Amino acid sequence: MRARFLGLAGAVALALALVPRAGAEVRYTVDAVLAPESRTIAGTLAITLRNPTGAPLADVALVLYPNRFAGEDPGVDDLTRPFVYPREEPVPGGIAVEEIAVVAGGATTRPVGQLGAVGPWPETLLRLPLAAPLAPGAELTLRLRFRTLLPVRFGPFGVVDGGVTALAGWMPFLPALAADGAWDPAGAPLAGTVAGRLEVPAEALVILDATVHEAAPAAGGTRVVAFAGAAPPGPALLAAGAYRLARREVGATAVVLGELPTRRAFRLPRPRPHADVVLDAVARIVAARPPELAVPARLVVAEAPLRLELTAPAGNGVAVVSDRVLRVHRLLHEMHERDLAAAVYGAMAREAIGRREAPDDVAWITEGIGAVLADRYLAESYPEHRTVYDWIGMFNLFAIVDRFESAPKIPFGRTFFPDARHAEELRDGVEGLGRDRPPGRTIFRKLRNTLGEDTVRAAVARYLAGDEPLRAALAAAHGAPVDALVAQWTRPYPALNYRLAEVAPIAGGVRVTAERAASRPVREAVEIEVQGRGDERARLVWDDDRARATFEVATPGPPRRALLDPERTLLEDTRVDNALPPPAQVVLDSADVTVTSSEFGISGLFVARRRYDYTKDVGLVAFFSDRGVGMHVGPRVHFGRRIDATRYRHNVYGFYTLTALRGDFTDDSRPGFRTDGTLAGVGFRYDYTDVFAFDNPSSSTEVRIFGDWFSRGLGGSFDYLDGGVRASVVRPLWTYRTLLAAQVLNAFSTPIDGDRVPNQGRFSLGGDLAIRGIPVDERLGENVVLLRTELRQTVYPEVDLSLLDWLVVRRGQLRLFVDAGRVENRRSSLYRVSDFAVGAGVALAAVYDFMGFYPTVAYVAVARRLDNEAGATNDVQFLFGTRQTF
Repeated sequence: MRARFLGLAGAVALALALVPRAGAEVRYTVDAVLAPESRTIAGTLAITLRNPTGAPLADVALVLYPNRFAGEDPGVDDLTRPFVYPREEPVPGGIAVEEIAVVAGGATTRPVGQLGAVGPWPETLLRLPLAAPLAPGAELTLRLRFRTLLPVRFGPFGVVDGGVTALAGWMPFLPALAADGAWDPAGAPLAGTVAGRLEVPAEALVILDATVHEAAPAAGGTRVVAFAGAAPPGPALLAAGAYRLARREVGATAVVLGELPTRRAFRLPRPRPHADVVLDAVARIVAARPPELAVPARLVVAEAPLRLELTAPAGNGVAVVSDRVLRVHRLLHEMHERDLAAAVYGAMAREAIGRREAPDDVAWITEGIGAVLADRYLAESYPEHRTVYDWIGMFNLFAIVDRFESAPKIPFGRTFFPDARHAEELRDGVEGLGRDRPPGRTIFRKLRNTLGEDTVRAAVARYLAGDEPLRAALAAAHGAPVDALVAQWTRPYPALNYRLAEVAPIAGGVRVTAERAASRPVREAVEIEVQGRGDERARLVWDDDRARATFEVATPGPPRRALLDPERTLLEDTRVDNALPPPAQVVLDSADVTVTSSEFGISGLFVARRRYDYTKDVGLVAFFSDRGVGMHVGPRVHFGRRIDATRYRHNVYGFYTLTALRGDFTDDSRPGFRTDGTLAGVGFRYDYTDVFAFDNPSSSTEVRIFGDWFSRGLGGSFDYLDGGVRASVVRPLWTYRTLLAAQVLNAFSTPIDGDRVPNQGRFSLGGDLAIRGIPVDERLGENVVLLRTELRQTVYPEVDLSLLDWLVVRRGQLRLFVDAGRVENRRSSLYRVSDFAVGAGVALAAVYDFMGFYPTVAYVAVARRLDNEAGATNDVQFLFGTRQTF
């Protein structure tokens, strides 16, 4: 015991000697043990605090950040869940603090703490009352024992496959302290130093900030590593036995890559070693750094199991990136490389930023500086690179691309759309624990909008070359103070929308009126472009804090359109009102392919609408199937509560339909009965849906009410009515890995004036949309009742099976289904359960990424009829689809 104590004392003394103490008001000394197998970091902590305020302190507050993970994340949904929880189910974390003692004025007390909340997170703040107020300039030492339980979670804090990621806050720390002596849990923690020792498994490679402690498995058991640095909430801690080190000298900088290899992987064709790909990119980034940015002697790039974001903020000298960085199709590498550059430049600049900025500003300035330098790097290194908006412009025929801009349901969303309203969408980092503000790159975007690109570029160069705070550098470059502008955008992002209210021709030009609607006063520069004939363009800038502004612009010819924010630099609620006259848009909304042993069908929904207006449109469905070829066309209205930026819960369609019937489509139960001709009529659909992510909804409800009138008077060959209802539900069983889905369909056809319903208009007992396992043409009827059930079990572990980087399989899903129902021409016997046909089968679905980043699903199924109705074939049926069955 004495030998261990002396070892600790020596390690701490050496560590403290390495840390500059000037001006430090807080010192942390920690002695802890990391046990990945039990997901714990446990030990003792001593915090020395000298009261830096002008008021006495009545208590001491501690932030217990790990308790943020004591329950399920409220922002997790069907899309994000697989990218947050490795098995789609939360395994919580937390922190326990005990044996608390306060040493002040030579006396030791043992206060009883009170737990409170930081922001919306309960039990994340511990308040310890002091026996006597701590006077200004006086010092106390807080000694405690803590035990942190890490959640099983992707992201900045958690354990995945035995690897530990704890980028901040794994031990208790002091929050911000106001000048009047009040603790501010929403602010950045008090600046200080941290030093100590960490006992770790011998076989684990450990990264603490920019220090790499290589594995020493030959020693067996555990080993002790010492650390020292700025605090809190550091140091950033990563540890895993799977880490592989790779090194590269880039000028005077020694670059160390901690690669986290992908397990259960297969890639065709065999790629270059991933470490080489990443190090080549880092070498280009470091070599292209601006001369004002100091050359570090050492730079650590550490991969971590990040899934929603490509990078994460960490400590000095270390850039933390996802283990999927650059593991995408080559067409997307430049966007990944920009984020990698932002992380690298931020790591290189963070220490200097921390020395000159208030703790509350360090995080956003570090991220913002990294983003500005990364944009510059991308523009200079890849002058022909395409932005996401270039890709949208090229493939804007497809609604999936249009929705990609308005509601990007993808991982690594900020890699493609860098500007965002929230620094942390899930508020799962220390920065977002008690507050919500825009990320640094968005704040710098707002500075560039108002001050200009050249001004911000000059200010950043001055800032990196000198030692003044950012606000002073911006003011010097701008020629006026910028404090109000910075304060405006470091607050929570407002509800904000711009619109063109009027565009009116006048003699020799056009009069343009623009409006701003904001939940709080806002001022930023807004560009408005007036478009004339051909390439004629005129631009004006609206730069004041008024809610409405009118301008007159001289144009050489009659104006064609006015467009607000042509470069998409404003982050606003909607762009639907940014152009007058509004542009029209025609897109392929969706395409479905049905392939089974007995049927084939293909259809596409084309939509014409006002650009960005998702409340109303005109839809045209063109289809080809075994029954015929035709189309439906008519208006659609979408309303009610929003599901996302492009979809609503309530949807009403009215349409005209025309189908040329295929005469060879028969009812096998009546082989001599054939029909041909045309179907023409009008139809109505009401759809209710709350499905957020179609690929694998876990708790959803859908209802469709429909009615169709087919008439010779409308150009058809038959007179009859169709109508009915279809409802689907999906609910989790025990966990989100196990889902139960059910669908009910009850529909009727009624001939008019003694006419008949053609084969092609009758409901089918079997097929992809009815009882799977029964051929689509085995039995048809005018009335139908169906019940379809499906048990879906997601299969783990996660894999990485790549085909040319176009399709990357991530995980599988096993599906068991049983369908039952009946079709009849006579309604009186429709609901006779004893006569129901039954089909059952099994399906294997693959959840895969398209191009390595866009999640989707495909399945193959086999099914067979189980009942023994006379004349039934009872053959095995194969089905294939690229969508959810229901």
